[in-house]
Amino acid sequence: MKKQLLLDLVTVSFLFFICINTNAQNSKSLSSKNSSLSVLNGAWKMVYDNVDGKIMVAKDQPFKIYVLNDGFWMWFGPDSTGNWNQGGAGTYEIDGNIWKQKALYSFDPSRVGLIDWSKFEMREDTLYMQNYVKMFEKGKDITTYMPRRNVKWVRFKE
Repeated sequence: MKKQLLLDLVTVSFLFFICINTNAQNSKSLSSKNSSLSVLNGAWKMVYDNVDGKIMVAKDQPFKIYVLNDGFWMWFGPDSTGNWNQGGAGTYEIDGNIWKQKALYSFDPSRVGLIDWSKFEMREDTLYMQNYVKMFEKGKDITTYMPRRNVKWVRFKE
């Protein structure tokens, strides 16, 4: 299991760096809109998940891991059986308290291209998000089909 987890982590890291390199090659510098994103840089673990009123609180390990870096994101997490083999990567920007995230890569090909707008609030090393405030697939608003979801992320520390 540890070998599989290591292999999965290497795969997701590879996808994340492809995402960064692909987008970095397309722009000579980050836009001024992204300069404020550095406060979110780092690794985050999901410790609370409320989907349509069904609440889960992490105990021994996080539900997902998010890595953010100046407008780029990647996540890694377990599937429904507990195997850590799910993930994705893409770009994000912030407009006020709205997080606009686009999936460029995903273990689930149907998620590539999805755009998720989430409300967020950051308090020190804790990030609170209300996901799916708006959700777009191929330019079409699919928000009404999405669950109500609130999550809590905590920044990894040594």
